Amino acid sequence: MLAAAVGRGEPDAAPTFPPTEPNVISVTALDSHSRSNTAANQGGDADFSAAGVRISKSSSHPAGSYSSGTSFAAPYVTAAAQVAREREGSDTNSSDSRGGGNRSRGARKGASSMAGA
Repeated sequence: MLAAAVGRGEPDAAPTFPPTEPNVISVTALDSHSRSNTAANQGGDADFSAAGVRISKSSSHPAGSYSSGTSFAAPYVTAAAQVAREREGSDTNSSDSRGGGNRSRGARKGASSMAGA
């Protein structure tokens, strides 16, 4: 299983590699109100969305530090997908660790949300 951030181009930017690959879970970012990150690629190619705006990160600054981006959302989806696989009893040691099945991105209308996950 491989999850990849859709990127932070323009909202109408063309889909990029690797999220466009058939066996890759593409991820975009949401803010704390479950709204799409306006800086993220939003061409309808995201499989899932998760928290990715103003994410707390370690910092030497006493007030802390925050970052935003689709790459901050991807780990949430990776963790959730792994938990789902384990609950289903999937073989996580299989030779194809990216998951299976081909899919057509053109058939999707929007991303599933993991808001509040």
